[in-house]
Amino acid sequence: MEDYTFISQEILSDAKAGKPANQNYTSGHEHSWTAPVGDGSTGNRKCLASVIYDKGTSRPVGILVVLRRTDTDFLRSMCIPMPSSEQAVIDRAWNDLLIATSEWSKQAQTYFWQVALSFAAEVEAKGYAPTAIVKAEHAIDKQLNACLAKGDPDNYQWGMTHPEYGCWNTALQAWLVELKRAEDRLMAAVEDKAGLKKYFDAWHTYYDNYLGAEEGFEDFGGSLYQIALLSSQITIVKARIEMLDTYLGIRNGDY
Repeated sequence: MEDYTFISQEILSDAKAGKPANQNYTSGHEHSWTAPVGDGSTGNRKCLASVIYDKGTSRPVGILVVLRRTDTDFLRSMCIPMPSSEQAVIDRAWNDLLIATSEWSKQAQTYFWQVALSFAAEVEAKGYAPTAIVKAEHAIDKQLNACLAKGDPDNYQWGMTHPEYGCWNTALQAWLVELKRAEDRLMAAVEDKAGLKKYFDAWHTYYDNYLGAEEGFEDFGGSLYQIALLSSQITIVKARIEMLDTYLGIRNGDY
């Protein structure tokens, strides 16, 4: 319960108060997502999920989840406990989640809880070592966030190219360059280069014709709909890079 209380309440409150990080814990296996709110809003929804470990034992003790919107003061933090936690901790986590997501439907709350516990079960089963998985924010993501911070949504009018569109498009093009580098890394490690090239070419043909195509979206003229499309394309390309690098790591015996 002490671990749960720290993750669900104290991390955020300490950060707001400018207090130093609790030396008994460390974080790792962190993921973050950003997506436009839509419905005429110029804001973004941001989500962070980070596994928190006991620093002395490297034992995972819970998952910190932070949800916020950039166009309102909405900010929620919660803890997803490890499945082996005491029932009292599990029950408290479920009740806290219901409060934090009170505007969600019951179905959405239930599905989120089930997916979160599944993630927690995988973390606990694999026992990830924090030192092996902590990753700094990628330079492309840093550049994207810096670009978004300079946006001027107050001057945006419906039908105009959204001021954040260029930020997202630049990020997508940068991630496509990173994808080419990932392909080159894997290509250098295999003998059947001709066969692998056919596989890469087939994926790019599918991406260009479907996943990366904007046919049907022309009438939106760079609106929030196109930003959502770019964000989704970035997610696809980043996942592709992770898959290729994971396969390379398996070949090299890193996993």
